[in-house]
Amino acid sequence: MIDHEVLVWAGSMTADSGVLNLSPANPPTMVTVQVNHSASSQSMSVPFSMDQLVMFGDSITQFAWQPGGTGAELANYYQRRLDVVNRGFSGYNTTWALHVAKKVFAPPSPGYPSPPRKRIVTIWFGANDSVIPPKPQTVTPEDFVNNMCQLVEAVQTHANCPGGQHDGTKLLIILITPPPISIAMRAANLASRFPDWRPENMDRDPERTRLFAQLVCQVAQQKGLPVIDAWTAITKAADDNPCGSSAYLCDGLHLTPAGYAIVTEEFKSIIARYYPNFLPECLPHDFPWWGDIDTEHPENSFPGSC
Repeated sequence: MIDHEVLVWAGSMTADSGVLNLSPANPPTMVTVQVNHSASSQSMSVPFSMDQLVMFGDSITQFAWQPGGTGAELANYYQRRLDVVNRGFSGYNTTWALHVAKKVFAPPSPGYPSPPRKRIVTIWFGANDSVIPPKPQTVTPEDFVNNMCQLVEAVQTHANCPGGQHDGTKLLIILITPPPISIAMRAANLASRFPDWRPENMDRDPERTRLFAQLVCQVAQQKGLPVIDAWTAITKAADDNPCGSSAYLCDGLHLTPAGYAIVTEEFKSIIARYYPNFLPECLPHDFPWWGDIDTEHPENSFPGSC
């Protein structure tokens, strides 16, 4: 039995309008009622839910659902296999993300259906943690490593992974490094948005961003997790492209579709080479393919639907 608090009004209903008449003499009263969820669930079908790929990160994750973004591309890649969920929070660093992780990856509440199972989780932070001190988003390298380890542990513990164990079969966690930055593009963007901005107010440094990318790789090695080194991959691509960083960064910080494409291909490569059990064709699909449906008795193709 589960206790629920509900409001009860001791008012009168007018027959013509169906409106409940309330007055100070009849204020609403909070009462506690008990609901037997286990009993009611026996007579109700369980709502359908798909396993999930959750992308957890900052604005680079949040914006990844734009056309050509990694989130949008993976949603297409895993169609009818995994729901690809956007959990990107613009401007966030890992310190703040720890508080979000407790809610995003919270265990199910007793008496309620379990949330959709997380099969793949990407953790993509560092772009804001690496801002130049004393900006409000900055995080020390030591705290960043500690925070990243805690984020991994939070996902392993709460994302429907029994015992918090990561074995690459039930739950796959992939870390992603921050991409490189372009000082020239970043300066132009800030100057266009803030008329009083001056170069001495630059909030990011390429070498500091590179350090935080290396720290993500360090955490991945420490935790035995795969990592997408976006910093190295995009830097190499920019060096080989006549357009340089502008082909992959839209404002010196965030990614263009071409920048996201590099991350997407790195993701697919990791899956194909090391975790083929997470290839789309190796995952169960949601409902029968149309050609497999019993046309005479379609209900037989959908157990539990009646």
